[in-house]
Amino acid sequence: MKVNISVMGFEFKRAEYSETFKKAIALEMRNAARKFVEAALPRVPVRTGFARGTLLNLTDAIGMASASSPSAFKRRIRKRAKQDSPVNGLIEYYEGVLKTPENARGFSTPTNRVFTNNGKAWSFNYDNTVLYYEINDAKLNWRSFQFGEAAFIDYLERTGMQRIPAITDYIIRKRLS
Repeated sequence: MKVNISVMGFEFKRAEYSETFKKAIALEMRNAARKFVEAALPRVPVRTGFARGTLLNLTDAIGMASASSPSAFKRRIRKRAKQDSPVNGLIEYYEGVLKTPENARGFSTPTNRVFTNNGKAWSFNYDNTVLYYEINDAKLNWRSFQFGEAAFIDYLERTGMQRIPAITDYIIRKRLS
Protein backbone atom coordinates (compact mmCIF):
# COMPACT_ATOMS: atom_id res chain seq x y z
CA MET A 1 0.00 0.00 0.00
CA LYS A 2 1.34 3.39 -0.97
CA VAL A 3 0.24 7.00 -0.49
CA ASN A 4 2.00 10.07 -1.87
CA ILE A 5 0.77 13.47 -0.82
CA SER A 6 2.56 16.49 -2.11
CA VAL A 7 1.28 20.02 -2.11
CA MET A 8 3.46 22.97 -2.90
CA GLY A 9 2.25 26.51 -2.92
CA PHE A 10 3.49 30.03 -2.71
CA GLU A 11 2.36 32.96 -0.68
CA PHE A 12 3.37 36.44 -1.71
CA LYS A 13 3.47 39.08 0.98
CA ARG A 14 2.22 41.73 -1.42
CA ALA A 15 1.36 44.53 1.02
CA GLU A 16 4.61 44.15 2.95
CA TYR A 17 6.69 44.10 -0.23
CA SER A 18 4.82 47.03 -1.75
CA GLU A 19 5.40 49.22 1.30
CA THR A 20 9.06 48.25 1.56
CA PHE A 21 9.58 48.81 -2.17
CA LYS A 22 7.96 52.28 -2.09
CA LYS A 23 10.17 53.39 0.79
CA ALA A 24 13.31 51.98 -0.84
CA ILE A 25 12.70 53.47 -4.27
CA ALA A 26 11.86 56.87 -2.77
CA LEU A 27 15.10 56.82 -0.78
CA GLU A 28 17.21 55.75 -3.74
CA MET A 29 15.65 58.36 -6.04
CA ARG A 30 16.56 61.01 -3.46
CA ASN A 31 20.08 59.62 -3.16
CA ALA A 32 20.44 59.72 -6.95
CA ALA A 33 19.11 63.30 -7.00
CA ARG A 34 21.76 64.20 -4.42
CA LYS A 35 24.37 62.88 -6.86
CA PHE A 36 22.75 65.04 -9.55
CA VAL A 37 23.15 68.15 -7.38
CA GLU A 38 26.70 67.25 -6.34
CA ALA A 39 27.67 66.97 -10.02
CA ALA A 40 25.66 69.92 -11.38
CA LEU A 41 25.99 72.63 -8.72
CA PRO A 42 29.77 73.18 -8.86
CA ARG A 43 29.59 73.60 -12.65
CA VAL A 44 27.36 76.67 -12.40
CA PRO A 45 29.43 79.77 -11.63
CA VAL A 46 28.11 82.40 -9.26
CA ARG A 47 27.73 86.01 -10.19
CA THR A 48 24.34 87.00 -8.78
CA GLY A 49 23.53 83.46 -7.64
CA PHE A 50 20.38 83.45 -9.75
CA ALA A 51 21.39 80.62 -12.11
CA ARG A 52 22.62 78.45 -9.27
CA GLY A 53 19.53 79.38 -7.26
CA THR A 54 17.36 77.51 -9.75
CA LEU A 55 18.65 74.35 -8.06
CA LEU A 56 17.35 75.34 -4.60
CA ASN A 57 13.95 73.69 -5.03
CA LEU A 58 15.77 70.46 -5.84
CA THR A 59 18.06 70.73 -2.83
CA ASP A 60 15.01 71.31 -0.63
CA ALA A 61 13.24 68.27 -2.12
CA ILE A 62 16.14 66.03 -1.14
CA GLY A 63 16.92 67.73 2.19
CA MET A 64 20.32 69.00 1.09
CA ALA A 65 20.66 72.22 3.08
CA SER A 66 24.37 72.66 2.37
CA ALA A 67 23.67 73.64 -1.24
CA SER A 68 21.60 76.63 -0.14
CA SER A 69 24.14 77.86 2.38
CA PRO A 70 25.75 81.25 1.73
CA SER A 71 29.09 79.56 0.99
CA ALA A 72 27.52 77.84 -2.01
CA PHE A 73 26.85 81.28 -3.48
CA LYS A 74 30.22 82.97 -3.03
CA ARG A 75 31.33 84.69 -6.18
CA ARG A 76 33.62 82.41 -8.13
CA ILE A 77 34.32 84.46 -11.21
CA ARG A 78 36.72 87.30 -11.81
CA LYS A 79 35.49 90.86 -11.47
CA ARG A 80 34.42 92.29 -14.77
CA ALA A 81 35.30 95.73 -16.03
CA LYS A 82 31.80 96.37 -17.37
CA GLN A 83 29.72 98.77 -15.32
CA ASP A 84 26.55 96.67 -15.64
CA SER A 85 28.01 93.82 -13.63
CA PRO A 86 26.58 93.20 -10.15
CA VAL A 87 30.11 92.35 -9.13
CA ASN A 88 30.67 96.10 -9.37
CA GLY A 89 27.70 96.79 -7.11
CA LEU A 90 24.82 97.21 -9.56
CA ILE A 91 21.55 95.28 -9.37
CA GLU A 92 20.28 92.98 -12.11
CA TYR A 93 16.81 91.70 -12.97
CA TYR A 94 15.54 88.73 -14.97
CA GLU A 95 12.05 89.06 -16.43
CA GLY A 96 11.33 91.81 -13.90
CA VAL A 97 12.52 89.73 -10.93
CA LEU A 98 15.53 90.74 -8.84
CA LYS A 99 18.30 88.23 -9.52
CA THR A 100 18.91 86.53 -6.18
CA PRO A 101 19.28 82.82 -5.42
CA GLU A 102 15.99 82.77 -3.51
CA ASN A 103 14.03 84.46 -6.32
CA ALA A 104 15.32 81.90 -8.81
CA ARG A 105 13.10 79.25 -7.20
CA GLY A 106 10.14 80.56 -9.20
CA PHE A 107 11.92 79.57 -12.41
CA SER A 108 12.37 75.88 -11.59
CA THR A 109 10.30 72.81 -10.82
CA PRO A 110 8.44 73.20 -7.50
CA THR A 111 9.64 70.96 -4.68
CA ASN A 112 6.45 68.89 -4.60
CA ARG A 113 6.79 67.98 -8.31
CA VAL A 114 10.42 66.84 -8.34
CA PHE A 115 9.55 63.21 -7.61
CA THR A 116 6.37 61.70 -8.99
CA ASN A 117 4.78 58.28 -8.97
CA ASN A 118 1.86 57.43 -11.22
CA GLY A 119 1.33 54.02 -9.65
CA LYS A 120 3.52 52.24 -12.20
CA ALA A 121 6.62 54.38 -12.58
CA TRP A 122 8.67 56.65 -10.35
CA SER A 123 10.05 59.77 -11.99
CA PHE A 124 12.60 62.46 -11.27
CA ASN A 125 11.65 65.71 -12.98
CA TYR A 126 13.68 68.87 -12.81
CA ASP A 127 13.70 71.85 -15.09
CA ASN A 128 14.46 75.52 -14.98
CA THR A 129 13.14 78.15 -17.35
CA VAL A 130 16.00 80.63 -17.13
CA LEU A 131 16.95 81.05 -20.77
CA TYR A 132 20.49 82.25 -20.17
CA TYR A 133 21.13 79.20 -17.96
CA GLU A 134 20.35 76.95 -20.90
CA ILE A 135 22.44 79.06 -23.27
CA ASN A 136 25.42 79.19 -20.91
CA ASP A 137 25.10 75.52 -20.08
CA ALA A 138 25.92 74.81 -23.72
CA LYS A 139 27.87 77.88 -24.86
CA LEU A 140 30.14 78.23 -21.83
CA ASN A 141 30.40 74.48 -21.43
CA TRP A 142 28.87 74.30 -17.95
CA ARG A 143 27.05 71.10 -18.95
CA SER A 144 25.61 71.01 -15.46
CA PHE A 145 22.46 69.07 -16.32
CA GLN A 146 24.44 66.68 -18.51
CA PHE A 147 26.85 65.91 -15.65
CA GLY A 148 23.97 65.78 -13.17
CA GLU A 149 21.98 63.35 -15.29
CA ALA A 150 25.01 61.11 -15.78
CA ALA A 151 25.69 61.07 -12.01
CA PHE A 152 22.00 60.30 -11.29
CA ILE A 153 21.91 57.35 -13.71
CA ASP A 154 25.33 56.08 -12.63
CA TYR A 155 24.26 56.03 -8.98
CA LEU A 156 21.06 54.13 -9.73
CA GLU A 157 22.81 51.59 -11.95
CA ARG A 158 25.77 50.96 -9.64
CA THR A 159 24.21 51.30 -6.21
CA GLY A 160 20.59 52.35 -5.97
CA MET A 161 18.92 49.50 -7.80
CA GLN A 162 20.94 46.94 -5.82
CA ARG A 163 19.43 48.37 -2.64
CA ILE A 164 15.85 47.75 -3.75
CA PRO A 165 14.52 44.70 -1.89
CA ALA A 166 14.31 41.49 -3.91
CA ILE A 167 10.79 40.28 -4.55
CA THR A 168 11.89 36.73 -3.77
CA ASP A 169 12.44 37.76 -0.15
CA TYR A 170 8.67 38.22 0.12
CA ILE A 171 7.63 34.86 -1.34
CA ILE A 172 7.07 32.03 1.08
CA ARG A 173 7.08 28.45 -0.16
CA LYS A 174 4.59 26.15 1.44
CA ARG A 175 5.05 22.45 1.19
CA LEU A 176 3.05 19.59 2.54
CA SER A 177 4.47 16.17 1.90
